[in-house]
Parts: sequence; C-alpha cells; structure tokens
Amino acid sequence: MNGKIRSDMQTSMFLALLGIIIVYCFPDVILARKWSELYVQYGFKIVVLFCVLVAFILIYSALFIYFKMKLYKSGKISKSFGAYIVTLSIISGGSFTIIPYVINQALAGSIIINIYMALLFFSSVLLYAYDVKIVKKEIAVLTNGYMSEKRKKIINFLSECNYETFENIGSGNIYTCINNDTENISNIINILMSGLTSLAVMVCCAIYLVTLNFKLSCLALIAIVVLIAIVIFLSTQAQKQWEVSRDKQNLFYSYLDGFLKGFANLSTKRKKMNEFVGDISDSDTQYRDCQIKAESFSAYSNFISEVLIFVFMGMIVVVPPLISDEFRLKDISQFFVIFLMLKGHLDVVIAAIPRISKAMVSKARIDALLNEVEVAQKKKMDSKSEKILSQEFKELCYKKISYAYKNISDKPFKVGPLDLTFKKGEITFIIGGNGSGKSTLGKLITGLYHFHSGAAFYNSQVIENSKLSEIFSTIFFDNYLFSKLYGIDDIKDNKIDEILEKIKLKGKITIKNRIISDINLSTGQKKRIALMISYLEDMPIYFFDEWAAEQDPEFKNFFYRKILPELKAAGKCIIAITHDDRYFDVADKIVKLEDGKCVENLQRK
Repeated sequence: MNGKIRSDMQTSMFLALLGIIIVYCFPDVILARKWSELYVQYGFKIVVLFCVLVAFILIYSALFIYFKMKLYKSGKISKSFGAYIVTLSIISGGSFTIIPYVINQALAGSIIINIYMALLFFSSVLLYAYDVKIVKKEIAVLTNGYMSEKRKKIINFLSECNYETFENIGSGNIYTCINNDTENISNIINILMSGLTSLAVMVCCAIYLVTLNFKLSCLALIAIVVLIAIVIFLSTQAQKQWEVSRDKQNLFYSYLDGFLKGFANLSTKRKKMNEFVGDISDSDTQYRDCQIKAESFSAYSNFISEVLIFVFMGMIVVVPPLISDEFRLKDISQFFVIFLMLKGHLDVVIAAIPRISKAMVSKARIDALLNEVEVAQKKKMDSKSEKILSQEFKELCYKKISYAYKNISDKPFKVGPLDLTFKKGEITFIIGGNGSGKSTLGKLITGLYHFHSGAAFYNSQVIENSKLSEIFSTIFFDNYLFSKLYGIDDIKDNKIDEILEKIKLKGKITIKNRIISDINLSTGQKKRIALMISYLEDMPIYFFDEWAAEQDPEFKNFFYRKILPELKAAGKCIIAITHDDRYFDVADKIVKLEDGKCVENLQRK
C-alpha cells in the first residue's frame, strides 16, 4: 500500500511540475510576451491569474492522490473519480494541441526558437503522453471493476429468482451475458475514454484551425460531419447483425452446455454423437456467418472512412486554390500538417462508433435478463410465513395443485389437479412410468415450480409456494455436488465421521472447514455425499428423486432397509421417487402417476 501511495505521489508531483512549466512558458511562446511584461500592462490581475492557474494545477494534482487513497480504502471507483479521469482525458487532448501549434509556428518562422519554446513543446509532449498512460491504467481498473460488479449483479439477481424463471432464461443466455456482454460493455469504456481524448484533440485543433482560416475550417467541418454520418449509418446496419449474432451465440452456448453435461450419453453411440456434433457445428457456422456479416459492416465503414479522409486531405491541397486566390499556400500547408497529426485521432473516433453499436446490443440483452429476473424475483419471507414454519412439523397437505408446461401444442403436458398429504414419521413412494410426471411433481411439492392452481398447507395453515423449499432437504436425480458444504453451520467432526462411516465413505474422503477433499467420485458416491449433506441439514422433510438408481445392490438394500426406517423413526417425513418395486413394502404410502394424474394413492397398513 505504501509503495503504491508513494508512486502516486510521484506521479502527482510530476504532473504538477509539467503543468506549471506549461503555464510559465505559454505567454512567451504563444503571445511573444513574458509574464513580467503582462504584469506591467495589466497589473495585479495578471498576478491573480497566474496564482489561480498554479493553484488549480496543484489542487488538481492533489485530487489524484485523494481519489487513489479513497480507491485503496474502499476498493471501488467513485463517480467523482470517473469524472476526474474524464477531465484528465480532456486535458490530455488539450495539451496535444500545443504540439502542432508550436511545429507550425516554428516552420513558418512566426516564433523564436528558444528555451521557452523547447520547454513548452517537450512539457506538452510529456504531459500528453503521461496523461494517456494514467488514463489507460485507471481505465483498466475501471473496466475490470465494472465487469466484476456487473457479473456479481447478474449472479445476485439470478440467485433471487425462482427455479422456473431460471430454467426459462436458459444456460446459453446466462453464459453469454456473464462472459461476452459484460466484456463488450467494459471494452466500450476504454474506447469511449480514448475517443474522448481524441475528440478533445480534434475540438482544440479545430479552434486553432479557425484562427488560421475560417473558410477552410468550415469546409473541414462539413467533410468530417459527412464522414461521421456515413459511419453511423453503416454502424446501424451492423447493429442489426449484432442482434442476430447474439441470438445465434445463445443457441451455440446452449448446445455447448448440452455437450458438456450430456457427454456420457452421447458417447454411448457413435451415431448419436455424430448427429449432435453436426447440430453444434451447424450452430457454430450460423454464429460465425452472422459475426462475419456484422464485422464486415464495421470493416466497410472503416474502409469508407479511410478513403474519404485521404480524399479530403487531397482536396485540401487541390480544391481551395481553384476556388479562390484568397487561400494561401501557407494556410493550406499548415492545415495539411495538422490533419496529418489529427488522422490517428479521427480514426479512433470513427472506430469507436461500430463498437458502441455492439455494446448497445450487449447492454440491451443484460437489461432484458435483469428485468426478466426482477419481475419474477422471490418475495421476502413475511413474518406470518416465518411464524408458520417455526412450528413443529406435523403434516404437509396439497389441495388441487396443478402445473402445465408452456408450449405451442394444443394439449400441453399437465400435472394435476392432485390432492396429497405427507405426514411426520411417514414414508411415501411416488411411482409411475417414464414421462408420467414424477419429476415435475417433485419440483412442485418442493417449491421449485409454482402451482398454476391449488395451494399448500403446513399444519393446516396456508404456506406460500416459494417457501416450501425451506422445510425440505432435497436430492434430485441430476444432483450437483459442490466442493464445499454451503448453508450448513456448526459442523462437528465427530458427526461427519459418524455419517461417513454409515455411508461407507470413511477413509475415501475427508471434510475440513466444510471443504470436501475430493469430488472426483462415481455418481453413486456423489449421491452418498449428498445424503450426508441431507443428514447435516436436518430438515423435517426429505425428498429423494431416484436416489438409489446409481447404488450397488448392497448399498441400495442398506438405503431402503436401514436408512429410510431410521429417518422415519427419527420423526422425519420421507418422500421418494423410485422404480425399485422390490422395496415397496418399506413405504407407508404409495402414489402412482400416469400422464400427470394420480391413478393410485394407497395407504399401506
């Protein structure tokens, strides 16, 4: 920290020194008069002006230290520091203007080449270069900070939305927003700052050009406006292609997500893998073609701008003398020199326009995602719901609950209406063929999906749909195992050892500070760790979605004959989706589904 502050202080002092040198030499070179001569003519006003300029430089340099120390302390860039960087970028552009002025005047013999001119010239060069360096360095901090904050905001918003909304958004859209869109927007900050510096240079040089020749300046302004208008028109065409490209990118990421998650399934048959690779390749080709088309518009606008700039520079030399004799060769040569120096800055401004179009598409997509999540955000638990859930669990009832998938079919798949009751110290098996609606029902009763009709009752009191998950410990069929035990506090080592011994993983893994030593395990072993987590969560209701499907026969038998009865004896409510008919005798109740309807609800004695 001390080293950084020391470096920042040196930077601040160096900027202040350059600023004071430029202020001191400015009247001698530009006005051909020293400060002492101005004092004789204007008196005390000049002293005040000089002091104000020096004070401004010192205060401005000191503000750099202030903002940097504030940044180190808070870790965040304030809006005032962002404004400071913007003004520094403008000052950088203004200092550049002195460079072509001194060169032109020296070539024309209008100023005396002396120590003051040399100091002003080299101080301006150093100030411009050093300001650009500082701006680029701070922009790196600003852009990366922006990307980090935007990613965190997206993830925080997603963490607050319900599962159903999360599913509808899709992993492809989320990947693209977090990776590409945030980067596109952060890149535009750098482009805008560079463009702002170049724009400041162009404005200051334009003022200088007006002092040289007003009519030539008007011609130059008209040409630049026409040039920028053409680039903006082409950029709007590119923006439409960026929109299409973004949709194709979403589709490609969705395929990629399927490839990564479903690789095992695809690997079982070469024909299946080849067909999927064909689809993902077609998606990538479409994405590539849209990207090429959009980039082509950008390249075309750059080509047009390059050609028009050189045509205009040629016209400056050829056309004015043909129009009128009042355009002197001296003025034209000075114009030409300044335009050569301005060309790079004009290129920066023009190149920024299509990038801004691309960033606008990314911003619109991020805003759309955040808006979709915000609309469907969970409501915070009210005191009534908290009071209900604080009661000892006795039973959970669902009355007339139903859910229908949204699709274009005339008869979308529907689960329900169903009437179900689950009690403390009771084991319920949900059975049925593939596609009968078991998994959908599981997501309904655990609160992941919202009822389209019906209601849930906790101990005969209505409970909000989204709060159901608070009383469940769930292990879904596609359960994901994290390397850390999240949401569980006060874990005792002896308790973990006891559970690891029970699930036959003691010695295979260790858990320290909630970190699992190894998660590169078989699917069955991962499910056992998920079972251990359920034990540690100690919820009143346990939900298992075909948990035993990946277990060996010995442990499967242990699960049904030992673990489930123990949980029942501890007063837990167990709901399990299963196909293991040889263990149906373990259940107190069996619910059978067909086409989303309950065809059997058997209470076993």
